[in-house]
Amino acid sequence: MPTTLTKPAPKDPQARLAMDGKVARIDKVTGDDENEHHQVGTTVLEILEENLAEKCGYKSAYAFMKVELKTPPSTLMMYSKVAKSFPEATAAKYGMTRLHKFLTLAKLLNTESVPADPGEFELLVPNKKAELNAKKFKDCSVSEVQAAIDVQKQPVAEALPPEAVRLQASAQAEVDRICGESSSATIKASLHGAQVQFTLSRVPAEKLAEVSKAIAALAPAPD
Repeated sequence: MPTTLTKPAPKDPQARLAMDGKVARIDKVTGDDENEHHQVGTTVLEILEENLAEKCGYKSAYAFMKVELKTPPSTLMMYSKVAKSFPEATAAKYGMTRLHKFLTLAKLLNTESVPADPGEFELLVPNKKAELNAKKFKDCSVSEVQAAIDVQKQPVAEALPPEAVRLQASAQAEVDRICGESSSATIKASLHGAQVQFTLSRVPAEKLAEVSKAIAALAPAPD
């Protein structure tokens, strides 16, 4: 609910008129329709970009939201971020919360550009055994997107031994040779206690036997 604080005297009367129209537009939304939430986000974005809160005498947009709007400022800011990055149709398809979490994940991954529809974007989602599986965003729940975020926030793993680094480079060269350098197939080394483990990802089924044979030939002989 808006607070009982009074509105400050506007610095710009025309800005106050514009703000009143936008507040009325936001107040019309009372349900959980994702399209309407996106429209609220678009309106909040207009308020931010036009600096209307400051022109209406507020110290910040946050102060304005606390006084004049029913929805918590944190939710309104979330709506505005999603509206800035995605069209309304995408919001209706996936929901504002899931898309907001996708933006958080994209930032952690240093994604250069966010697609208008991130449905095909692959996330690394841990299963019940803490194993990471690739899963498309469109098939992920909100909790799974959050789990993918948590994975990216984990501390950087302990440095690999030099011999493991060299073996990973050689193995990746073999993967590229067999699958093609334009392929997304990878082999990654990681430490699990004192043991170095290698994980193959995105290797085409028809290339798997050949890749496995090539990598096995690189492996050091057991002690």
